[in-house]
Amino acid sequence: MKPTPINMAEAIFEPFWDPQLSGLKHRTVEPGAEHGLEVSQFWCWVNFEWARKPATGPALRMWRRFDLDCTGYDHLLISVMAPMPTAWWLRPVRRLAREGEHSAEVWKLL
Repeated sequence: MKPTPINMAEAIFEPFWDPQLSGLKHRTVEPGAEHGLEVSQFWCWVNFEWARKPATGPALRMWRRFDLDCTGYDHLLISVMAPMPTAWWLRPVRRLAREGEHSAEVWKLL
């Protein structure tokens, strides 16, 4: 997967604003019926909501594995409108082309 450039310095890799291009259908959403979790694509966004706090753990866990070629980019910006307090975890795995190995880092995004 290659990012979609929007200008000389920026690109988008998950166009949730367009239902036809959105990658939501490729994501895994952990079940949350017990606390009323609903995740759906709407006109220009992905809507997620829950009716009550879950007994344990987070209200929403969603992930997607994909191979993203970020050549030429050195920053990642995530834009999310979520209730406070919200914690986001991102686990990028970087492929080292010379050695064919992977290295993983975990970042906590608040």
